[in-house]
Amino acid sequence: MKDSGLPAVACLAVVSGVIGANYGIQIKRGYEQPAHIYSGIIGKSSYGKSPVLKYLLEPLLEKENEWMSEWKSAHAIYEQALMSWSATPKKERAAKPVAPVTKQLIVTDITIEALRHRMKENPGGLLLYADELDGLFGNMGRYNNGRDLPHYITIHNGMPLTIDRLSGSEVARGKPIRIPRPSVAICGGIQPSILRQRLAENPDYFHSGFIVRFLIAMPPDRAPRLNRDEISDEVQESYRRLVMDILSAKKRTQIGDQVFPMLFSITEPAWDTLVEYQHRHAELADYETDRNAPIEGKFLTNAARIALILHVADSSAVLFEGYTPMSELPPVSDATMRNACIIAEWFVNEAKRIYAILHSSLATDGSAGDELTDKQRAVMRVLQRKDKPMTSNEIRFASNATKEMSIDDIEQILRELIKLGRVVAQECQQEKGKGRPATEYKMSENL
Repeated sequence: MKDSGLPAVACLAVVSGVIGANYGIQIKRGYEQPAHIYSGIIGKSSYGKSPVLKYLLEPLLEKENEWMSEWKSAHAIYEQALMSWSATPKKERAAKPVAPVTKQLIVTDITIEALRHRMKENPGGLLLYADELDGLFGNMGRYNNGRDLPHYITIHNGMPLTIDRLSGSEVARGKPIRIPRPSVAICGGIQPSILRQRLAENPDYFHSGFIVRFLIAMPPDRAPRLNRDEISDEVQESYRRLVMDILSAKKRTQIGDQVFPMLFSITEPAWDTLVEYQHRHAELADYETDRNAPIEGKFLTNAARIALILHVADSSAVLFEGYTPMSELPPVSDATMRNACIIAEWFVNEAKRIYAILHSSLATDGSAGDELTDKQRAVMRVLQRKDKPMTSNEIRFASNATKEMSIDDIEQILRELIKLGRVVAQECQQEKGKGRPATEYKMSENL
């Protein structure tokens, strides 16, 4: 795979789910951030999303298989104890045996109600893996008139969550289930056309701030080619060891069904770096469009969480070998914070690029922007799909629809689209075999 965006965003999400509620980063007194992030990989079907996610999930599935074996043994003992308890006269019975809980890391197709119960059973955190995020978006609100949306926002924020409208024994007895530190990371893929459709159908996804909480990436629109490239044994073992180390350290932060996270402070230089980056993005947000301002506004949250993920990975030798008092935890360094800010800024720019493409494509598929002609839409589809500056000649031979046009027709259409503010022109390198500058065209970033 030549593009690193796809595996990078998936790896961040998966590791954030493994870290879960067990570690946090303290920006200042009273202001902390958890590790879990929501992520989405945008690409056409069969474009290589699933194999990457499958590889990253292997250590988690290995751990779940281990837990399942332990549960089967514990459940067999429980059943014997329950039979013995049932056979004992009521007046002589001790407390009823408690069934063992199945520990989990990964959940897939799940309702918000069931997710809450899984969080109660697994307070250290979960990873919601959706091979197709459309299932999550499509089911959201289907059974409860759209009330799932604020719950996912609450979970992302790490705020306490309470179950108060479920049927079941605990709720029926007036004991709603409360999750003090909900932690669910989301990782999955979705096709561009489906995401565009969901955003068109549910504008609240954007206006509520739900979708801008996702770290998204859309690798180049190019189907994968079979090759002999392989992930080395060293890299595989290093990744597996990191996942297992984080999981083994969870017992230090959990007592029963409660989690007491270990918080990392940040150094003064790291604070200065974060303030500098955040202030710049806050100023950009003040002058951005309504679509892009919320993306800029999430810079601080994303940078802090990415810094935490990087720091846990870098500090594994200290964290996972013996007991380290909270006061002796290594703080997040300036170098780590700078790297986190660079990554967070990449996600800001990537989100702007993707939402501009999705927004402009509403006018290219006939669902909006009916003032455009079929030929104008055909030219815009080419520029949108290629996502790079192109000459008029390149545009002509990029699709069957534009091949039917003459070069004069395409240049006339491009001039019309420039006037409409949908396309911009720029001078580029000399065309091959010619001694004159060429003009390239691309989609306007202001759409």
